[in-house]
Amino acid sequence: MNSKAKLSIVVLLLVSIVFSSFIYCDSRAIAKQQVIDLSTAISKVAKENIPAVVHIDVIQRKEVVNPFYPFENDPFFRYFFGGPQMPR
Repeated sequence: MNSKAKLSIVVLLLVSIVFSSFIYCDSRAIAKQQVIDLSTAISKVAKENIPAVVHIDVIQRKEVVNPFYPFENDPFFRYFFGGPQMPR
């Protein structure tokens, strides 16, 4: 390789490094702005949607089976293992 080709490769590398550093700095600034926006996003959504909840009326209760204890109401298993208890 001649010296002109080596010089052009070095210049190209330097330009690409400088350009990528500018892109990196800009992306960090954008990411920081997004974090700030997300930190207040829940409160903004809540303030906007609170008037939408007008009235909730429960007319019927339904007992559902706990998927973690499928044999919870079976007397055979309750006799040997007892019912589920809260962890201490």
